[in-house]
Amino acid sequence: MNDFDQDLKQLAKHTRRKRWLMTAGIALVTGLLLLVGLYFGLQRVLERRYQATDAAFVTRETIESPNIVTTTRYLTNQSLFSAELVSDRYKNIDGYQVPWAQARAAFGWFQGNQDISSDGVDATAYGLVNRATRQKLPLFTNPRAKTYHPLNELPTLKTSPNAVAEVALTFKQPLTYAQIRQRMPANLLINWYWVGTASRYDVTQSGRYIGVNADEKNGQLTNSMYSDFVQQVHTAAKQNAVTIADADGQTYHFYRDGVAQTPTTQLAQAKFSGVIVSGKTSNLLKLTSQTWIADSSVGTIVPIRGDIAPLK
Repeated sequence: MNDFDQDLKQLAKHTRRKRWLMTAGIALVTGLLLLVGLYFGLQRVLERRYQATDAAFVTRETIESPNIVTTTRYLTNQSLFSAELVSDRYKNIDGYQVPWAQARAAFGWFQGNQDISSDGVDATAYGLVNRATRQKLPLFTNPRAKTYHPLNELPTLKTSPNAVAEVALTFKQPLTYAQIRQRMPANLLINWYWVGTASRYDVTQSGRYIGVNADEKNGQLTNSMYSDFVQQVHTAAKQNAVTIADADGQTYHFYRDGVAQTPTTQLAQAKFSGVIVSGKTSNLLKLTSQTWIADSSVGTIVPIRGDIAPLK
């Protein structure tokens, strides 16, 4: 009887050990599966955040990058929970590629895509400058602003011979694409087309504009380029509600205003209130006598090098 009891105890002990090992094994497998699921879940969330951030970069590059060209976009500062998207950029000054501030935006599992940073500006005695590059910004004007600040900086290029420069030209009245191409001298490169503003906001105060970059080589637009631009403007307006106020208290609904200025996707029917052009300073100076130009603002100036010929 004692031997029988001892056998029962051994069997019970063995059964308990087996059950404990099975429970521990199940728990371990379950835990590992949960960790794997959590990892892939985090990666799925990060992937969606990356896609949203990348789309925001594309929108900014398409509609809000006056003569600013993107070369590459890449991820940095990557971890299990977050990453940062970075975009390298430059300005095209008649074929001279001038480095510009990087665009950066952090995103992660605990945060959505943040505002894209890069284009902070500082006010100086001679105008607005990019906070990172310290290069002067070419500015457009708004004759309808409550306080209108006219700019006539083309003549100042006389002090910069043997150089190429970019200049923002504000028209006296909106022009079609064909009218602009007809008026612009062949020895100047059109870099960017500005859609203008319907507001009374003083656009020289912020340096933020909506427009479309032209082909880097010939300054031209295609209907496809313009149509894509308009779609991006409308997308930005649906996703963002940016409101800016000037010193006079005039409110500027930035993207909403862009929508009002792009009522058509057809390039032939579109009108523009200004352009950024680049070229040799000697050629740009010839624009001073053009009566269709209301204002001019000089941006980046680059000395001409013997080993790099300007495009125009």
